[in-house]
Amino acid sequence: MFTRWIPSTGQNIILSFEPPDVLLQRLKDTDMGRNLQSPKLHDMVRQAMNVSETLSVAITTLSHSLSAHEKFVSERSLFLQGAFSNNAQGSSRVSKQITRKMNFYQHMLTSLKFRADANNERLRNETTLASNRVAQFDSRTLVQIGQAAQIDGANMKAIAFLTLEFLPPTFISAMLGTTLFNYTPGTEGKLGAWSISEHVGLYWATAVPISAAAVALWLHWHWMFPPGRTGE
Repeated sequence: MFTRWIPSTGQNIILSFEPPDVLLQRLKDTDMGRNLQSPKLHDMVRQAMNVSETLSVAITTLSHSLSAHEKFVSERSLFLQGAFSNNAQGSSRVSKQITRKMNFYQHMLTSLKFRADANNERLRNETTLASNRVAQFDSRTLVQIGQAAQIDGANMKAIAFLTLEFLPPTFISAMLGTTLFNYTPGTEGKLGAWSISEHVGLYWATAVPISAAAVALWLHWHWMFPPGRTGE
C-alpha cells in the first residue's frame, strides 16, 4: 500500500493492491457520505448535450455543402466539355481534391459526433448511478431511524405498561386515604417506630384485581383493534 498527501488540495491518495474487505467497506462508507455535487454533474451533461448538438449542426451543414459542391461540379463539367476540355481536366482535379477533403471532414465530424454521444450516455449513466447511490444511502439512514424509533416505541410501551400497572393502586390509595406505613415519633426515652396500616389487606384486595383488570382490558383492546400499517 502506498499513500501520498497533497497539501495544496488537502487530499490523500491511496494506492492499494488487494486491499482487505474491512478497508474496502470503510472506503465505500466514506465515499457514500460525500457530497456528490449533483449540480456539477448536471452541468457536465448539459455541456455534453451542447457539444453533441453543435456537431450535429456541423455535420448537417457539411453534408449540404458537399451535396451542393457535387451538383456544382457536375454542372460545370457538362459546361466545360468540348472546347474547354483542358480547363475541364484541371478543374476536375481540383474538384476531386475539394471533394476528398470535404468527405474527410465529414467523416471526422461524424466520428466526433459518435464519441460525443457515447460520452453523453456515460455521463447520464454516472448521474443515474450517483442518484441511485444517494437514494440507497438515504434508505439505509431511514431504516436506521426506523429501528431507533422502534426501540424508542418499545421503551415507551414498557413505561406505559408500568404506569398502567401502578396507576389503579395509586388511585385507590388516594381515594381511600390509605397510608400503608405509619411512623410513630419517639417520646422521652423511646425511639420512633414504623408500623403497617391495619387496612393494608383491604388495599391489596382492591388494588390487585383492579390492576389485573386494567392490564387485561389493555391487552384485549390491542387484540381487538390492532394498529394498522401505513397505507392500509
